[in-house]
Amino acid sequence: MRAAVRHRLRRSRGKTRAWSSAGALVGFLLASFVLSASFLLSGCWDRREVDKLAIVMATGLDLTPEGDLLLTAQVVKPSEVKAGGGGPMGGSPRAVVVASSRGRTVAEAVRGMSEVVGRRPFWGQSRILVVGEDVARAGLGDVLDWFFREREPRPKTHLVVFRGRAADVLAAENELETMPGLALDSLVSLASATSFTYPVTDHHFLRDLVAPGRDPIASAVVLVSRAGQAGFPGEEPAREGEPPATEAEKETRRLAVGGLALFKDDRLVGWTTPEQARAILWMCGKDGRSMVVIPGAPGSARPATVEVLGAKPKARFREEGGRLWLRVELECDCALADQPRGPDIVNKAVIRDIEGKVEERLRAEMLDALGVARSLGIDPFGFGLTLHARYPKLWKVFGQDWPCALWEGTVEVSVKARVIRSGLSLRAPQ
Repeated sequence: MRAAVRHRLRRSRGKTRAWSSAGALVGFLLASFVLSASFLLSGCWDRREVDKLAIVMATGLDLTPEGDLLLTAQVVKPSEVKAGGGGPMGGSPRAVVVASSRGRTVAEAVRGMSEVVGRRPFWGQSRILVVGEDVARAGLGDVLDWFFREREPRPKTHLVVFRGRAADVLAAENELETMPGLALDSLVSLASATSFTYPVTDHHFLRDLVAPGRDPIASAVVLVSRAGQAGFPGEEPAREGEPPATEAEKETRRLAVGGLALFKDDRLVGWTTPEQARAILWMCGKDGRSMVVIPGAPGSARPATVEVLGAKPKARFREEGGRLWLRVELECDCALADQPRGPDIVNKAVIRDIEGKVEERLRAEMLDALGVARSLGIDPFGFGLTLHARYPKLWKVFGQDWPCALWEGTVEVSVKARVIRSGLSLRAPQ
């Protein structure tokens, strides 16, 4: 009996080894088959060929007289984008085509764009979103909803507001870029280096929209003629003795970026000058360089120029007599950019005189910006956000009626400027 049991155990072990070997062989063959299939069937199951897409570089939104949305897009012309061409991107001077579609919602207008261009629009490369003034005044909250629900549009797309129709911006020419959308995107980014505007993205706008105690802002864009002044806004008047610009000279219009579009909730309520925008950005803590022109030395007819290298704001709150008291302190470091004929800057009194003039100029700009915000009843500076984060007890008292509680109280401004660099020369020209 024991011998029979041992014999059966030996047979069962042999079968187990055999089955184990067979299982290992089958597993190896199956793994090899799967691995081979992965190489043979590699690729994206939902791939979209480039030659079947309409690549959008810039987008614009307007309102039609009937109240519908007009969607305008700069679509790349693949045949015009060639390596080794004559333009900066290669190819013809203008490598895009402007197409428009309309709908009651953004999603409906986007779907209609494919019927206009004959291809499926691809929004993943759109660098900038231009919003017309009518759309901005009606409200951007619902308009931007599609751009965040869909996966293709990038949340870091620059958002700019135009005083007029966004379609006119996308139709404007640019002499340096074959794709004007890229030129406008670069223009917004470079303009922020002067602190005259700030490159706001879709994400930044919606973040400020839901943040307690801050109203959104956006970059402002205008169109100027070839003979126009590269400022914000308007055209350059004809100089004395020169004939006015002809209509042919005015046909080529250029884009100019400067100033901010101010919002109350998600609706456009006003605009700023570049200097007011600079003061708002400094009080917001948006650090940036900017040139400030001040009066020259006594006896000199020419002004001096100081470069503000950086500004650090500080807001102090307290309650006085049932009202809010706010003191905004701004500290900035400066460098002397140029100085007219006058005393040498080795004298500390001369340096202090320059610092005093900078402080006076910046304080005047800050008070001007505060006055604009007070007249519109908004808080683009984010003072309420600071109050909410650092003074929660005061926010419970005044936050329910913000920003009215801010402008019904007292707001004071102080500026401290320091000249830390004078360049390579310590002496004024003689």
